[in-house]
Amino acid sequence: MKIFSSTNWILGFLFFINLFSLLFRATTQTAMGLIVLIILIGAGSALAAYNVNRIAKSNNSLTSKIYYSLVFSLLLSTLVLFFWSIGPGPLYDHFGLGAVLFILPSAGIILLVGLITGITRSIQLKRIGGPSVNIKALNAKLTIIIVILIFIVSYNPLVANFAKATGSASFCACLAGMDSCISIVTQYGQGQTKAVAADVKSGVSICENSGQCNALADMDVLIFSILNDPQSPDIIYAIKATKYLWRDGQRDSAVPLLANLLNNSNILTVRREALESLLYIASLRPLSDEQQILRSILPLIKNQSGVDDYTAKIEQRLSAKLLIPK
Repeated sequence: MKIFSSTNWILGFLFFINLFSLLFRATTQTAMGLIVLIILIGAGSALAAYNVNRIAKSNNSLTSKIYYSLVFSLLLSTLVLFFWSIGPGPLYDHFGLGAVLFILPSAGIILLVGLITGITRSIQLKRIGGPSVNIKALNAKLTIIIVILIFIVSYNPLVANFAKATGSASFCACLAGMDSCISIVTQYGQGQTKAVAADVKSGVSICENSGQCNALADMDVLIFSILNDPQSPDIIYAIKATKYLWRDGQRDSAVPLLANLLNNSNILTVRREALESLLYIASLRPLSDEQQILRSILPLIKNQSGVDDYTAKIEQRLSAKLLIPK
C-alpha cells in the first residue's frame, strides 16, 4: 500500500495551504476568514477519513488500527493548534476568544471525523485481510510527533499560568510574549496577584535585554514604593524602571521621588542612576519644561562629589536656547 497516494497529496496540499493562511492571520492578528475555516475543516476531515479508512483495510490488528485512527486524527488537530499558537501576538490572542470560537472547534471536528471513521471502518473490516502495512512503526512515529507539538502548543499558557499562580514574573523570561505574561502576573486589582520587588528586577532585566518594556507600567505602585525607601536592595532597578513608565502622569510622579534620592541616599551609584533617569525624563519634555526640572535638580547636586559630570551636563543644557526662525 502506498503511503502517499494522489488523493493524499491533493488533500494534504489544501490542508497545509490553509494552515499557513491560519499562521498568517495569527501572526498579523487579522480577522479569521470563514472560507479559510471551511476549507481547513473540510480538507483536514477528508484527509483524516481517507487515511484511517485505508489503514482500516489493512491486515493489522483492530487495536493497532483504532490507535492509528486516534493518533493520525490527533496529529492533524494538533497541527491546527500549532499553526495558530506560533504567531507572535499576546497570550490572550492565542488562547482566548479566537481559540475558543474558531480554532478549538475546527481541531475538534477534524479529530472526531477521523476517530469515528477509523473506529467504524476498523470494526466493519476487522475480518478482511487487506494489504500489509507496518502500522506499529508508523504509530510510534506519529505519537512522538504529537508529543512534541503538544509540548510546543501548551508551553506558553502553562508557563504564563504558573507565573500567575506563583506571582513571580521572572518565569515570563522563558516566553516569547513576555510583556503580556508580565502584565497578567503584575496587574493590580480584584483577584489578581500583586507584583513583588523581585518582579521589578526581572521586568527591568527583560526590558533591557529584549526591548519588551511595556509591562513595567503595570508595576508603577510598587516602583514608587521602592523609590520611597532609599535603603531598598532593589532601589537601582526601581530607578531604571522609571525610564520605561509610559502611561500618563507616571513619569511626572517619578520626578520628585528621584530628586528626593539625591538628598537622602548616601550611595553614589544610586544618586548617579537617579540623575541618569531624571535627565532622560526631562529630555522628553519641551525645552522650557526640561529646564524647569533641571533647575530644581542643580542645587541638590551642586556641591556633591562624584557627580561633577552631571552638574556640567545640566549647566550646559540650561544655557541652551530655543532658536526661532525669522
